[in-house]
Amino acid sequence: MPLPNRQLHLVGAMVLLRSGETDESRPSFIGALSGSAAVSLEAKALIRAQKLLFEALIQLIAGAIAAKSAYTGGHCARVPELTKMLARAACDQTSGLFKDFSLNEDEWEAVHVAAWLHDCGKVTTPEYVVDKATKLETLDDRIHEIRMRFEVLKRDAEIACLKAIAAGNSEASAREKLSAELAQLGDDFAFCRELQ
Repeated sequence: MPLPNRQLHLVGAMVLLRSGETDESRPSFIGALSGSAAVSLEAKALIRAQKLLFEALIQLIAGAIAAKSAYTGGHCARVPELTKMLARAACDQTSGLFKDFSLNEDEWEAVHVAAWLHDCGKVTTPEYVVDKATKLETLDDRIHEIRMRFEVLKRDAEIACLKAIAAGNSEASAREKLSAELAQLGDDFAFCRELQ
């Protein structure tokens, strides 16, 4: 029996062997059986084609990300390999935290897709964010905004010192407290500058 798909292209053949006599209902049963087999083969081919298309789309998105951030040197292709290596190592553990960890076929596919798409947000993220030189940089280096906030805190500390002196507190202790606060603010700003 030929197995044609809906477009009447041959997708397979079915061979049925019989012994003995046949009845009138057998040809219609064989026709229905061959139709079901052809539909199953076509569905399997469509699912395979859909998976290949999805894989190509994933690769296209990863390629677009890699082209947008070429300086990362193949990051988008390395992450999936490293992710699979880590997942395989976790699955191979026989003791410790991951001794009961395992992935079935669907979970491996999810790991594969997630690893390839881990940076997909970069496609729509502006280049000045993706390619920034420092954590605080946008169109301009925003460390100046942080510095301004520290300057305001220093001014507030000086005002508090002068108010304390005006209220009759010891000038020496007020200035000593101010000196300690200014030193702490300087250290805090230096720390923020390092984080940049």
